[in-house]
Amino acid sequence: MIVPKGVAFGKINGKDLKFSKTGTAINNTFQPVAKFSEYLKLIIFNEKRIKSDIDKLTNELYGGMDLPRKSFDLKIDEGL
Repeated sequence: MIVPKGVAFGKINGKDLKFSKTGTAINNTFQPVAKFSEYLKLIIFNEKRIKSDIDKLTNELYGGMDLPRKSFDLKIDEGL
């Protein structure tokens, strides 16, 4: 789900925890164990479906750049 800035998502010590910016969240629900194989199939299907777009966008962002020889976090505010 999309969660707008300021929406409460829980409490700590009686104080509301609120989203500091618009973000996403996954709703926690209990599911029967028998459903897990169906969920795994769906996850694998979606990963395959979006993988080519992820690879394309990653290449657009970083293709041809001199990158460090270790993994690093993507930070949108670094002037890419």
